[in-house]
Amino acid sequence: GGLYAIDAVDGHVLWQFSPPSQSSVDAFAVFHGLGYAQTNDAKVYAIDLSTGSVVGKAELSPSKTPAADKEALVANDDLLLLHFGSRSLFAFR
Repeated sequence: GGLYAIDAVDGHVLWQFSPPSQSSVDAFAVFHGLGYAQTNDAKVYAIDLSTGSVVGKAELSPSKTPAADKEALVANDDLLLLHFGSRSLFAFR
């Protein structure tokens, strides 16, 4: 699956983000004006919410290592927490 930004007034699609290859978005959070999409192949994409453009990307583990079922992406005003697999927790300010 991917992400879609929908116009709240008329319902048309403003932009769409689809991760490359066979991956799909498993979690999404907004932090400091950017959207963060975590994919099932252990990548995180930073997305400009006004355009849908990818402005950054990070790989959490080698792509040949499948992501575990236990994933989460949570944000508040001060902290972005990303849980990946059974033993990895990443925190960003």
